[in-house]
Amino acid sequence: MRCLLDTHVLIWIMENSPKLSENARKTIADRRNLKYVSIVSFWEIALKLEKGTLTIGGGLPAIERLSEGNENII
Repeated sequence: MRCLLDTHVLIWIMENSPKLSENARKTIADRRNLKYVSIVSFWEIALKLEKGTLTIGGGLPAIERLSEGNENII
């Protein structure tokens, strides 16, 4: 399966938010599924971090590592 992860999903993953459903977590965690992220999501996150409306442990580099597959998504 191919999954396009939007900005909110990336943020919810990083925050371990309960807003992310169990079904979504299982789908994202399944390594057989291909996960895609738009470059626009990184831009949106960078803007939120810069404005101070979002705080993520590790900041944008953590999101980048996540998208590169260097870290477990869930």
